Amino acid sequence: MFNQANLELKPSIRVAILLSIPCIATLLLILAAQIPFIILIILVCLHLTLSYKFISKFALLNTPSSIKVVQITQQHIFLEDKSGQRYLATPLAKNIIHPTFSLLSFDCIKTNNLTAQGDEIEDEFKLYPHSNTEIIHTDTINKNTDLLPYKLINLVHDYISTTFLCNNRRHLFICRYNAVNSSAFRRVRVWLRFKA
Repeated sequence: MFNQANLELKPSIRVAILLSIPCIATLLLILAAQIPFIILIILVCLHLTLSYKFISKFALLNTPSSIKVVQITQQHIFLEDKSGQRYLATPLAKNIIHPTFSLLSFDCIKTNNLTAQGDEIEDEFKLYPHSNTEIIHTDTINKNTDLLPYKLINLVHDYISTTFLCNNRRHLFICRYNAVNSSAFRRVRVWLRFKA
């Protein structure tokens, strides 16, 4: 029977170097391109900023949204970020799980209860549904025409945030260099391979 697994992640310079390799390769491609100097400077500044944020979040764990703890119970996965926010997570289908490293993506719901178990989890699902999309019925539009622009703006905002920005998604890069306990890393990897 599976017991609870707690995997703590730590900052790692080795992971930062590993994740910086594609960033450096992309930067070299940008520098080799035949583009105007002003656009080149803008692209380089943008690339360096995004690369720093990427490495800071996934390797150095410097940002408040960096995931520090992965907790797996019999039925649920919880993620906890550096700011202390806890998420109820569902693994996405396209995860890379390898004995050396794992690249994981989760669909997450914020949970306020730090020790929620069992039936309380189902209550969390009811309180925080996966989608923020609001359905507008035609009779509501006809009765409340003054609210239509406001509701349409909210619909567009929710669609963009859930479809493109993926605010409810969390991603992790886990290997032996950033896992505090290699045994917990192995247990998490096995659980995800066979349960997810």
